[in-house]
Amino acid sequence: MDNLGNLYGAASACGAFGYGTVWELNHRGNEKTLHNFSGPDGEYPRAGVVRDANGNLYGDAQWGGAYGLGTVYRLSPSGRFGVLHTFNATDGEFPLGDLLIGATGTLYGTTSEGGSTNAGTIWSLK
Repeated sequence: MDNLGNLYGAASACGAFGYGTVWELNHRGNEKTLHNFSGPDGEYPRAGVVRDANGNLYGDAQWGGAYGLGTVYRLSPSGRFGVLHTFNATDGEFPLGDLLIGATGTLYGTTSEGGSTNAGTIWSLK
């Protein structure tokens, strides 16, 4: 939620391409799609988004990206979307669960598979 009372989230298997969206629900109850996932940028976000002090939204998508194994993304307040990381199996596969932002701005999350034992990973991005 921002200081105006707007809520933000991600939804799976919907949107213009059927891969999910990032959305805003304003304080009056009006929903707006902020981003439609298309595949290379991620598919099927399964958790919510987190917001930093600058208003950037961060989240992960369980599938998609360069290897089809999931992505971590950022959406700026101006609407600029960017993939911060694409999982490649050695660093994890299929991110799942909420993200956390540490005091220094580091993102933390988990994957359900991949890594050295193929049992998932705990990852961080600065």
